[in-house]
Parts: sequence; structure tokens; C-alpha cells
Amino acid sequence: MNDQRHFGVDGSLVLLAGAGTGKTHALTTLLLELLGGAGERGPVPPARIHAVTFTEKAAGELRARLRARLAGCARDATLAHEPDLRAAFERSGRPRPSRGGWEAALAELGALFVGTFHGLGGQLLRRHAAEAGLDPWYSVLGDDEQRALFDETARALVLAQLDVPGAPAQRLAREFGVGGARAPGLMGALS
Repeated sequence: MNDQRHFGVDGSLVLLAGAGTGKTHALTTLLLELLGGAGERGPVPPARIHAVTFTEKAAGELRARLRARLAGCARDATLAHEPDLRAAFERSGRPRPSRGGWEAALAELGALFVGTFHGLGGQLLRRHAAEAGLDPWYSVLGDDEQRALFDETARALVLAQLDVPGAPAQRLAREFGVGGARAPGLMGALS
């Protein structure tokens, strides 16, 4: 990615590269191109952009760099400090935004989603909670809570299945030599 390749984007983009190859710089430049209007369709409103990463750390870094570079564009709309971005506007033949255009993008930057896949999923579920049949104020379980809920649910499911004639749980119980009042011991044998 250090070859300063230009990414022509007319839809979704997936960017894969190893550590230290300039992914964050390239992605930040691409986001600035979209916000500034270097593409065929002109400026993209921040609320229409979703930048998704794998980790909160990467999302935080991308968010911070985007804000810093966008603030730099608002201070100096000539883009003298942004040769890659300036070149993108020259290639596109589109005019660079004025200082006010960059300032407006900076003011609306909070509407641009930068986060993890889980964060994007959570945002969509909260936005469409009624359609999904969810409480919009739901919370995500922590690791310990997830494990406890899984264990509790698995235990209840297996014990309930012990009462179903011919269920696989009954065959399993017979194989382990447990049944009746000893059925809860099956859970210990399965752990």
C-alpha cells in the first residue's frame, strides 16, 4: 500500500493488508476523498459512510486520524499538506472543497460511522429494534455472562430432552449409565 495506489470506489470496499502497510492512511485518504467529493458523484454526506474495522483500537485510530486530517483540510483547503488527496482531486477533475466545505464535513463528522462489525450490528439493531423484536436499550452480555447463560440454557435443554421418549439425550444418558434422579449427573459427565 506504500505505492500510493488510487482506489476508485463506486460501492463497497474491502481493504486487506498486513501491519504497517499504510491501511489506515489509505483508508483515511479514501474517506477524505468521499467527504470532499473527489468521486464521480460529488461529496458523500458523512451519515452515508460506514467504515468498519475488526477492533475498537483500529476504529479509534481511524476515527482520530480522520478527524485530525479533516481539521487540517479545513485549515488549509489548498491541500498542500495532503499530496495524496490533492492528487485524487486532480485525477478526478473535480474542484476541491472550499475551507467552508471542509468545515461543514468536520461539523458533521459525528454522523460518519467508524467502528467494529459488532458495533455496526448493534447500531442497526438499535435503529430497527421494533422490527427485530428487541428492546432498543438491550445490552450485550460480557464473556462471563455469555458463558453462564450458555451453560444454563444447555443444562435446561438436555434435562428437558431426557423426558422426551426416543430423544438423543435419552440414548446418551443410557450410554453414560445415568437416568431418573441421576440424570443431572449427565451434565457433569458432559462438562
